[in-house]
Amino acid sequence: MNNDFYSLYEELDTYDFKGGIDQLGFNFSDRRITDYHFEPLKENVRVKIRYSGKLLNFKTITKENYDELLNLILLQTGKDIINDTKNTDGSFEHNGLNFRVSFMKSVNGISLVIRRLQNIKEVEVKIPENLEEKILNSIKSKSKVTIFSGPTGAGKSTTMAYIINKIKDDFKVHSIESPVEYINENIIQINVEEEDKVDVLKYILRQDPEIIQIGEVREKSFAKLLFESAVTGHSLVASLHSQNVFKALSRLKGLGINEEQILSNCDLIINQRLIPKICQQCSGSGCENCYQTGQDGYVTVFEYLRISDGIFKDYKKLPDGIYYSFKDQLIKLLEKHQISYESYQETIGSYKG
Repeated sequence: MNNDFYSLYEELDTYDFKGGIDQLGFNFSDRRITDYHFEPLKENVRVKIRYSGKLLNFKTITKENYDELLNLILLQTGKDIINDTKNTDGSFEHNGLNFRVSFMKSVNGISLVIRRLQNIKEVEVKIPENLEEKILNSIKSKSKVTIFSGPTGAGKSTTMAYIINKIKDDFKVHSIESPVEYINENIIQINVEEEDKVDVLKYILRQDPEIIQIGEVREKSFAKLLFESAVTGHSLVASLHSQNVFKALSRLKGLGINEEQILSNCDLIINQRLIPKICQQCSGSGCENCYQTGQDGYVTVFEYLRISDGIFKDYKKLPDGIYYSFKDQLIKLLEKHQISYESYQETIGSYKG
């Protein structure tokens, strides 16, 4: 690799970035691939891709080809990890798509991860019509908190971004994100560190907001301010890590929110799961289209709990319209051969209300 970063501008200033990337054989425009991982080894560089949530071995490239790619991306991001003593992040644009990159020095060279940032126009979440209407009405209500819950990697941020985009034109929306995942030019997005969330939310409350979208709630101080903000007439949308809607209730209580606060200021809790979708071209056996995984994306299933008296007692006795399980959705998907029986069993088996 050229050790003088600044000389790259003289050498590559007129270089065709798109042509150079394409010539190296990386299709960064495949929207099903969210991440490229470049892992330097002693003799070459291993490349992995994250496809439909799975990290797969993709190819091995020479050190020379990797150096060329790395130089191109350093030039595009304006970063100088060659001479800088710290690891660094950056971003670049390619074929109309936006990418975030992370550079980290390792024993065998610079490790690089490229993640594609989705534009909000690309986001499409299939939510049952009656549930989508409930979510929209909940968020439009003042003095309420709407909770999106689920395990890690369940697509909570995607669903929140999709819903917020539905109402962006009718309300002033602020979004606190760590980091920003979906670019939406129609709302005010603030990229913050986890430890700064409380201070940023306090500042936003001075901006006369109507709806505030928040990332995951992890700390008691932030949870307290979240519910205090609802009391003052704001609508807040937040996410929680939990296996189901009832464990989300327990999680809120563990964060210092009492039952009275939940009943008064929380309107709706949604829980979701991403279920592997069978590749229709190979019926799950593996083919070129699905990178031999048998899987082509995910389908999202939902359950919800409307906050009302009785929710802290026996959930099995809740009346219709208060609690809705995702079990019926799974059965329909199974009957249509969109998901495997193994996925069905795994999802039902992992659910413990």
